[in-house]
Amino acid sequence: MNGDFKHGSAQKHKIIKYALGISATLGWSLALLLLLSSTPRETVTQGQLSSEISYNYTRNTVWFHSEGKIRELRSIISQHDINNPQEVHKIKALIKSMLMRRTDVYTQELNSLNTPIDHIGNFYLQAFDFENFLEEVIEVSLAKDKSLDSKMIAVYEIMFVYQMEANEALKNALSKR
Repeated sequence: MNGDFKHGSAQKHKIIKYALGISATLGWSLALLLLLSSTPRETVTQGQLSSEISYNYTRNTVWFHSEGKIRELRSIISQHDINNPQEVHKIKALIKSMLMRRTDVYTQELNSLNTPIDHIGNFYLQAFDFENFLEEVIEVSLAKDKSLDSKMIAVYEIMFVYQMEANEALKNALSKR
């Protein structure tokens, strides 16, 4: 019976992994399609990305980096004992450090782009509400009543909600440019 549980858990992980991969591929395909088929609808300074491309590139970059966050978070949680009070502080620090480091990578990348919003990475991060996101992720990660898989699903759902809110704020801001 234990072997069946492990197989089912591996299947869930595999399905989530493929769903994320397909979603990322579809997103990049849509961005490329928009890039190749869009007609100039706005005045764009030389070298500046359009609002549509800025939105899609930002959304897809954040989504791509989210998969790495999920994988590293799974590794952190599985390698430490949340029932050991001495480990809890270490786990919190590792999660915070990892999320900040990985978020900083794409924020800097996005800030380097010439988009209608200066420092679009900083704008996205502010709209994302990183501090509250971090608190929710740590709370779920340290939950003693959830399995590792259910924690990852919960974090994925939390991440999705925050990304959707930030994406909507970005779309609204870009539509005004």
